[in-house]
Amino acid sequence: MGEAQLRVAEVPGAIQLSREQVCLSEGGFAAVELTVPDDFGRPGARRQVLLNDGESYALFTVAALLPGDGPGEASVAMGDPDRLFAGSAPSATVVAMTDVFAAEQLVETVTTSGDVAVIAPHGGAIERHTDEQAATVAADLRLDVDLWACLGRGTDQFRRLHITSDDISEHSFPGFRALLEREHRCAVSFHGFNRATKPGTTTALDLIVGGQFDLDRRYDLADRIRHKLPPEAAFEVYVTTSCRDPLSGLSPRNAVNRLASSRGIQIEQSGRLRRSPDAPRLVAEAVVEALLVWDVTSTTPA
Repeated sequence: MGEAQLRVAEVPGAIQLSREQVCLSEGGFAAVELTVPDDFGRPGARRQVLLNDGESYALFTVAALLPGDGPGEASVAMGDPDRLFAGSAPSATVVAMTDVFAAEQLVETVTTSGDVAVIAPHGGAIERHTDEQAATVAADLRLDVDLWACLGRGTDQFRRLHITSDDISEHSFPGFRALLEREHRCAVSFHGFNRATKPGTTTALDLIVGGQFDLDRRYDLADRIRHKLPPEAAFEVYVTTSCRDPLSGLSPRNAVNRLASSRGIQIEQSGRLRRSPDAPRLVAEAVVEALLVWDVTSTTPA
């Protein structure tokens, strides 16, 4: 696995990065033993790197080539330096590692025993309870499930370890790669968010059923979830139909959409829902119920 000390540079104005992304110079790619992708937009092409400033660690996606530096200049520019430095003065150099598990801040769990893929890319302390939901679905003996979960250790790791599902690379996460190498009838991912509102309104959403899976079935799943959840909590459930919708999960680069020929279902959940004593379990049970009723080998809703 590549590891090297890189000079911290500023992001050029011509490059747009999210807070989770970095760009490396040509020398930076070489220093950490990565090849510059021919197309950064290709699914899986954006590798992840773990940066260390001597005090803390943060995970980033390599999303662009930093221009201007020669092959001998190993540099990195961060979309949001505070992701690593947390408001402190930035270091002049950082250590970059392609082994995202090197600091033991992340751990993968994976089982490959079925033809339904269930994943929680941001489990543990990143988006709490999502890995437990994936495990609940995988534990149901009426289903044959491949499970992949990536867990953040410690507390409140969203800021430092979250990688958007569109950028997750199988070259950085071998457990995810193991599922990509298998055929699946359907795929489901569990996620969490802090705040999202219903388009055109100020109504706060609690659960969003997204992804590229069949829209009628996603509406069916949303109805099953509504009936499972306690009515007194008045959880707001929404189904995405447009890329303009919040947390739509409609990108073909989204990890869950890459795992099955029928594409995937992305379940996003508010902190309020995930903090509820029973709601996370009830959502997972609704997913099991839907998968069983659909018998996802067929092509029309049950």
